[in-house]
Amino acid sequence: MTNSPESAQHTYPYDPFEGEHNGVLEMLYLSGRRAGTVDGEPHIPTFARSMLEELSDIGLLHRMDNDPPSNARRVKMEKDQDVWVRFDTNRDPTEGYKVVKVVDAPRSDAAILAAMIAWLAPEPPVFDEIVKAIEFIPTYLDVSARTEATSQRIREGEDVTLEEIQCLLRDMLDYKDKAQPAEHLWYIFPLLEYYRPQFKGCSGQEWWDLVKKFCDYAKDFLESLRKLKAFLEYGLPEGKLVPAIKNPQRDVEAAVLKDVHDLTHPHIGELLGMPPSDADQIKGYAQAASDAIERGRRILEGAFAEDGGWKKKAESMRADREWWQSLTEEERDEQYFTHLDTLASDGYLGGLP
Repeated sequence: MTNSPESAQHTYPYDPFEGEHNGVLEMLYLSGRRAGTVDGEPHIPTFARSMLEELSDIGLLHRMDNDPPSNARRVKMEKDQDVWVRFDTNRDPTEGYKVVKVVDAPRSDAAILAAMIAWLAPEPPVFDEIVKAIEFIPTYLDVSARTEATSQRIREGEDVTLEEIQCLLRDMLDYKDKAQPAEHLWYIFPLLEYYRPQFKGCSGQEWWDLVKKFCDYAKDFLESLRKLKAFLEYGLPEGKLVPAIKNPQRDVEAAVLKDVHDLTHPHIGELLGMPPSDADQIKGYAQAASDAIERGRRILEGAFAEDGGWKKKAESMRADREWWQSLTEEERDEQYFTHLDTLASDGYLGGLP
């Protein structure tokens, strides 16, 4: 019987099980068995890996360009609204036919989009900053031309003054800070072109309007994601999201500057943007820097507890620093690029292995 339940398609490709038989939840609770946890309790890292593998198999089906599922249709309505229709799944117990339902867009698409935004955007995109960065590009092109010209003079053995080099370095650092927001456009444009192909021929102002709206929504999403992550890590039921250590990177740098470079507290405070109070200035001290050093030491003691402690690691870093300072510039370049090759071969470049 061609119309029997056995011959019908019961699998909706994005959400294969419904209700209490939800396939995603089943995957979560199977993760404990796969990881060998006590009593088979869910194991989040294993679940995450399985989920990513599942999303990889499904792929992004937003436009359904290739191999559209036979029991789902995407209908384009007015104002470019997408309506998803599913059929040939559940049979109505009273009427006997298999129901036709309007369903939400595939959850897999939403999950993949969320992962792409979170992965691509190290910081939330701010439209006004992107516009300022675009306006700064002519300055960057001028700096690039002067940098190349100076480099060519160095290669040809011409004299280049220290003032010229310092000026170029200042310009390059200025560009890095001012033009960096424009890097968001490297992923914003492809995403807009994929999801909104009908806008490829629109005017420049329409494109910028889309970019602005994208930035608004992406910023809200990333901020919500940050808050959720912060809550899971250290948030309290009353809603406070204040970590025990607000700036651990700065604190670690303070400890390194003290224990490896042997700098004074006021100097460390100046380098890390922690100005002394009026009372500190009278005493010639820097309490904020001192507190940061102690917090940084606690972090580093925990990090190197299994390797003899932070004191031992600091001694090793001091020895490395003295050795590095004894090398010529050519020897440093050789050591530096050899080190990069080693990192690349070990899989450390591009993130933690």
